[in-house]
Amino acid sequence: MLGWMESEPQLVQAPSFRQLGPPPAFAPAVPLFASHRATLPTRAERSGYKRRESHAGLEPDAGRRVDELGAEMNRGIVLMGSGSLQQARALFEKAMGGFMGVLGPQHSHTLRAQLNLADLLADLGEHKKGKKLYEQVIAGRTATLGALSSETLMAQNNLANLLDDMGRVDEARELYESVVAGLTEACGSTHTETLMARMNLAALLAANGDTVNAKPMYEAVLSEYMRQLGPTHTETLRAQMNLAALLADEGDTSRAKELFEVWHSHLAAQTCSVFHTQSGQPPAATL
Repeated sequence: MLGWMESEPQLVQAPSFRQLGPPPAFAPAVPLFASHRATLPTRAERSGYKRRESHAGLEPDAGRRVDELGAEMNRGIVLMGSGSLQQARALFEKAMGGFMGVLGPQHSHTLRAQLNLADLLADLGEHKKGKKLYEQVIAGRTATLGALSSETLMAQNNLANLLDDMGRVDEARELYESVVAGLTEACGSTHTETLMARMNLAALLAANGDTVNAKPMYEAVLSEYMRQLGPTHTETLRAQMNLAALLADEGDTSRAKELFEVWHSHLAAQTCSVFHTQSGQPPAATL
């Protein structure tokens, strides 16, 4: 059961990947990371509610109702993560309507529920409905939090993902560029959220043949992840694989192979580390 989160949601990667074509013949026989698009865990905004914020100024009955809706939202997030999308949809719709009635259309909980539902609709391919909800969330967050709030920019990022899925590449690119610019101004050019947004933009460019602009973005993101997170971090490995796949598509097989081999060795090191942490035992020695 998910509890009540005390921190605001952060922009993190989603398990939704953009394919750049089949791996070259020399790629290791392990799952291939394709270019990631950062939204939130799954597509849903996995965030609970601040109790002190939820109950401020509310009558006891209304406060209890908010708690109930929060529990419904958390159940929906769990169901969405397990693939029960229609059940999750019903809970998100119930939470959204309930929050709107108790707290109003621009309260953070109402907007959070709308974003969760929009993400789910995007997964279901109901693009028009999802787009409308994203736009409502962006308008609401811009009005209450400002255009440079990370939550506003996060919603814009998710809308850009949807526009790309709809084949509206130019609009998606423009929005991704806006998100990158906003996060750069608000958080700095090397902040992890900014780096993830830059990865999204690079993935869009690469998928549409603009490798000239995508490659230096991948290289810059990879370099910064190496510096901040180290060579075996998941985000570093993902950026490394994205760049290797792009180089392979360009025909630079020598450098792509080198990156694949480094990626494979670091992935193996990460796997051993996870095994050791979970089991409490060192990995078996190999000759």
